[in-house]
Amino acid sequence: MKRVCDNFNKKAQLELSFNMIFAIILIIVFLAFVIWAIYKFLFISDEILLGQFKDRLQEDVDKMWKSPQGSQEVQYNLPKDITGICFIESDYNLEFQSDKFYSPYNVKHLDAEKMLRGRNEYCVDSIKKKISLTIKKDFGDDLVYIE
Repeated sequence: MKRVCDNFNKKAQLELSFNMIFAIILIIVFLAFVIWAIYKFLFISDEILLGQFKDRLQEDVDKMWKSPQGSQEVQYNLPKDITGICFIESDYNLEFQSDKFYSPYNVKHLDAEKMLRGRNEYCVDSIKKKISLTIKKDFGDDLVYIE
């Protein structure tokens, strides 16, 4: 009878070891997933902030474009790695200054000639992840410009 108990204890010890190893593997997989999810969340938050900037800028330009004249100072938040923005005369008139690549964006209803005044670009630096712009439209103008 003692022999049967010895075999049972050895089998229980083996099963316990297998269960412990399986549990440790599950914990490692779970931690790896959590780290990956946090990384993705932080990356997506910068993308969301940039999308909100583009949408708000276009909305503010459209509001001013629909009015007969006006001037409005606005402030926007930018992702931490964007150091500024530049307006240029091309199909995509807004570029981002950053170490990372961000695709240029086209802001509609902007008067590039009035903004650039003979320069190649008009740049505004970001201060503490914020950027301030003055959106203007003079009486009789068809387009809006930014100072």
